[in-house]
Amino acid sequence: LCGALALLATAFVAHAGDDSGAAVTLPKSLNLAAARDLTLQHNRLIAQAKERIREQEGVIVETNAAHYPRVDANGTYDFRDKNRIESFGGLFAPLDQGWVADMAVSYTVLDGKFRDANSEAARAALSSARSQMQSVIDDVLLQVAQRYFDALLATDRIEVQQKAISVLDEQ
Repeated sequence: LCGALALLATAFVAHAGDDSGAAVTLPKSLNLAAARDLTLQHNRLIAQAKERIREQEGVIVETNAAHYPRVDANGTYDFRDKNRIESFGGLFAPLDQGWVADMAVSYTVLDGKFRDANSEAARAALSSARSQMQSVIDDVLLQVAQRYFDALLATDRIEVQQKAISVLDEQ
């Protein structure tokens, strides 16, 4: 009974909002360490915090890319059937193929430290996301511990009440 009650109490926090749809095998007996591990693996709030970190890492990659030259290359190829080309006479025969290629390289030399400011802001946002994730983890693990110990207290109360009933029945 003790294990079942503790399992139910902590499973709520561990799987709160878990939309993965995957079946999770819960252990038969649940201690605090197992409850914490389940929570870290399957809690929706922690997964969202991790996703925010990945998003901020992508922003850093994007802002760092502004420090490098930009290279644009374009090309086209046209083919025309020789039977559909009309000649206007003269020295040059019409071409049945056309090639066009261009390439451009650009680099911003003066930007008033805009790129550096964007990079610094992205690094600060990443640091903030990491701090928020740690805060979310701490909050969720605190809830798990509270519910786990509440469940243990409830099972101890049940045992005491059962013993009191058995003592009264013996009298």
